[in-house]
Amino acid sequence: MPGGETLPELMKANKRVAGQPCAICSRIINLGEPIHNCPTCQSINHDSCWKQNGGCPSCSSSLPSTHVQPGSSISGGGFDDMNGAMAKPAAPGGTNMVPCRWCKEPIMRGARKCKHCNEFQRDEDRETNTKAYEENVELSTTDWIGVLCCPIIAFIQGIVYSAQGNPKGKKLMLYSAISMFIGALSSAGTR
Repeated sequence: MPGGETLPELMKANKRVAGQPCAICSRIINLGEPIHNCPTCQSINHDSCWKQNGGCPSCSSSLPSTHVQPGSSISGGGFDDMNGAMAKPAAPGGTNMVPCRWCKEPIMRGARKCKHCNEFQRDEDRETNTKAYEENVELSTTDWIGVLCCPIIAFIQGIVYSAQGNPKGKKLMLYSAISMFIGALSSAGTR
């Protein structure tokens, strides 16, 4: 690794590794993507590529070890796993900085959101942000055209969205049902 610093085995891509090609698939690694750094040859890989390949193709390193050598931590300080368990920070000189849980860039201790990768540090904040996003989902112009012109097709699209876990599926089905009801009332009123 350039700079002589060894990166954690599992992490989200930070500014140092973003833009580099994956050693397995050769696609560019984007900021914030889950990556797996080979502990043997230091190659940078997408985590999904690492899992599909069964390890590093360069040095035949296997999947991540389930044990960590005594005295070392996977992340090198701050959060010691991707689930958010807090370890003692490895900040030099007693500074008030800890590594981001996701991209490992230094952030202020107690920060709720990383300024580098925009990820929330606490699981509670991440869940709250996800719920707020789901409640504020807006239908696109195409969805509204479907609701007003072809509500049956829009209703079916809402079912597909819901099956895929898309939060706007429920709204699309509701508005399509209302549109079908209004259409039925207007056609019954003209008879």
